[in-house]
Amino acid sequence: MGPKRRKPDQSIQLFPEYIKNRFKIIKRGNIEKDYYPPYNILLTEYFPAYEGYSVAPVAQPVGERDSIDFTVEYVVECNAKPVMFLEIKAPDDFEKDSKRQEADEQMRRRFRQLIDDCPDFINKLYGLSAFGTKMAYYTLDTEERKITPLKIKDDDIYIKDTAPKKWWDSDMLQQGGEQRFLEVVEEIKARCRDFSGRRI
Repeated sequence: MGPKRRKPDQSIQLFPEYIKNRFKIIKRGNIEKDYYPPYNILLTEYFPAYEGYSVAPVAQPVGERDSIDFTVEYVVECNAKPVMFLEIKAPDDFEKDSKRQEADEQMRRRFRQLIDDCPDFINKLYGLSAFGTKMAYYTLDTEERKITPLKIKDDDIYIKDTAPKKWWDSDMLQQGGEQRFLEVVEEIKARCRDFSGRRI
């Protein structure tokens, strides 16, 4: 059994309608780039430049090092240091074990790339993996250098599901998914505000 879900907190202000509508107008299909605009709008809404944040799209190669295929991720920075990143995949790929495994491997590789750039004022770096609006939340403990969820090792004989569907247990178009995202945002911003207060 997975972790017990909390009931949505009715006191939390959820996404503005214009953000929800931007997700909803995406035509049913399997095109990853269709989700870039709504996620860009979402991130810049909650990590605005006037509060000292920047949201930068970054192209990352997919697969082998010499691959010509790229995916776009978004890195949220505070004081020019990464505090969160988001990787987006096409929604229909979620049903394929191989695509979830690929997404999981990309998340872990990205944590390794970013750990040395993490600011001292956070001890947890968030990484979000999205298949359409389905979201998995990864964290890196920067002190213990530990990634959660823990990696499931593959097997040389049997085919194992190394990135189970239950990891993507939030939906950004449902109240529980909105609330979880906003709780993570507030946690990150609280650390950034604390750093700004100490710096003044």
